[in-house]
Amino acid sequence: MAVESSLVAGEEGEEVNDDQISLLPDPILTMILSLIPVIEAARTSVLSKKWRYLWTSIPHLDFFNLFDTFFPIGGFPTQVGEKCISVFYQIFARRQAHINSCDLPIFDDCPVDFYNFFPLLHKLGIQRLLLSHFGTDPKTLSSLFFCNSLEKLSILHFTIGLPSQFNQLTNLQALELTFVRITSAQLEMLVSGCPNLENLTINHCLDLSDLRIHAPNLLLLDIFVEEVERFRFSLIKAPRLKHVVLGYQLDKHDLYDFSEEEDEEDENEIDEVDNLIKLLMNLDHLESFSFRCCPHLFKFKSIMHLPDSLPIGCQLVHLKKLFMELNFDDATMVSPLLFLLRSCPILEQLSLKHECSEIGFPIETNYREKQRPPKCLTNHLMTIRIENIHLYNKNVIEFVKFLLINAHVLIRMRLLYRKSPRDQSEEDIVVNELLLFERASQNALLEIKPGGRYEC
Repeated sequence: MAVESSLVAGEEGEEVNDDQISLLPDPILTMILSLIPVIEAARTSVLSKKWRYLWTSIPHLDFFNLFDTFFPIGGFPTQVGEKCISVFYQIFARRQAHINSCDLPIFDDCPVDFYNFFPLLHKLGIQRLLLSHFGTDPKTLSSLFFCNSLEKLSILHFTIGLPSQFNQLTNLQALELTFVRITSAQLEMLVSGCPNLENLTINHCLDLSDLRIHAPNLLLLDIFVEEVERFRFSLIKAPRLKHVVLGYQLDKHDLYDFSEEEDEEDENEIDEVDNLIKLLMNLDHLESFSFRCCPHLFKFKSIMHLPDSLPIGCQLVHLKKLFMELNFDDATMVSPLLFLLRSCPILEQLSLKHECSEIGFPIETNYREKQRPPKCLTNHLMTIRIENIHLYNKNVIEFVKFLLINAHVLIRMRLLYRKSPRDQSEEDIVVNELLLFERASQNALLEIKPGGRYEC
């Protein structure tokens, strides 16, 4: 087997008497090998008997670049699964030093008992593990969840099947699930079994219909939902949660008809406005919130009934940083932004990114003149950053003016605009208009700079 013979078994060469490097202690040699890619470190196995397995003791083993040669252009490798598992098993079985971190690829044609080397990882006290499946038929992962030494676990493209005897991963601090199939009940069980979990990332995970988590030490929750079906936040018990990143991407076949005469809705259908409000009311201890809005996430009918702000007593009274991606031309995105601003009374930093997208419902004339200025603008908001904007976009410019005229303690506003193929002099006119525009904070610095070519 080519991989085994050249990378693991090696060729026993003659030791050279004046080989000063080989005279160094093994810990120093291992440290040197850890500074180069694994595939280069593996090639040192042919130098001599001393070097034969030395590379397998480096603290971080990244096997992705070790098997790069097996990846065909634009596809997945075939007939390498058994070779990979054999290499992994030999390396871990011979190793004595603990493993700090390891990145492992698993392929479609790996044997069904590919997980047999997992107990070796547990024995070696692995702390950080990245496990990624390559192929079209994700394998079920069930025998990894007893490895109590793990501090960070990242899983990509697997189906999660928790064992019935699953107890706890008491040392796990960070869990990342990407393109993973896992049910809501199993996610709840998994998170509850990680009492010291601080960071939880859920990205494009299928089979999740609602989120129910109990995590007493959770600090960061990062969720990106691809809504083939509607998603619900049922219950989040995380008293130490400080930072939430929430993003949506709707399936094209799931788009709403945004006419005012919307069809009668299914009583069981999830209202995303109500869903968002319930989530925020349960997270009044947040310090930062990042929200990626998308077209057609909120129905126009729901936006029309959006309250002015969260109820008194349920507002985000600790939130100091807010980031949001939205289309400034879409009322179904701008209204939630204003709702959030009015629900964050001590907000200090606001970052916005304009995203060109299909418009759910257009902004009405004089829309912002009808809006009550958020309380945070009066006493707390000090820095504002708005990027990816177009200086010809009237709705963007009107929103900038709305902020300038109401932000009394503003220190700096930075606008990054996309260059347009239109006449530069027209952009200069808009820039000068904004620079001369009345500001509630006389000491506020307004920066307007190009940030790339406009592609909307």
